[in-house]
Amino acid sequence: MRGSLESPPIVVRASRLRTTLSLALLAAAVAYLIFRLGQDWSDDDHAALFLLLGGAVIALFLLDLLRPSRLTLDWRGLTQSRLWRTRRWSWDEVSEFRVLSRMGGRCVGFDYSVGRGDMRFEGQDSPLGADATLSGGWEMGPQRLARLLNEAKVRWTAQPS
Repeated sequence: MRGSLESPPIVVRASRLRTTLSLALLAAAVAYLIFRLGQDWSDDDHAALFLLLGGAVIALFLLDLLRPSRLTLDWRGLTQSRLWRTRRWSWDEVSEFRVLSRMGGRCVGFDYSVGRGDMRFEGQDSPLGADATLSGGWEMGPQRLARLLNEAKVRWTAQPS
């Protein structure tokens, strides 16, 4: 993590270790399939599709290693950059950062502020336990990240500059 609440911006990067391990597991699965099928892999449509999709996902992981995802926090709000997509939220748009369990992992979820009816699950619980979630795999754990996001919101909503 670079920066601090006293010296913004704060930049939190994706964990290169986690990305590397995921890439290695996927590459091993693709290599196993190639080995298992031997010379006849081109006759099996499902195997060819798996190899094509596996190759595409491996390429995405490699891109993520070269240009890691990042969260940038400053007095204006929160920016999440991942591959070619960037999402920005002002501190007025978001609230209640918290840790959620999702598909066997943990991530940081948050709610949209009142007044964002087009994006908020008005009067009902969100199926995720929050209106939105940040992607996972950051260089700090979800509990610490949620605490940092809540502290940044309080600090920079009270005193912008």
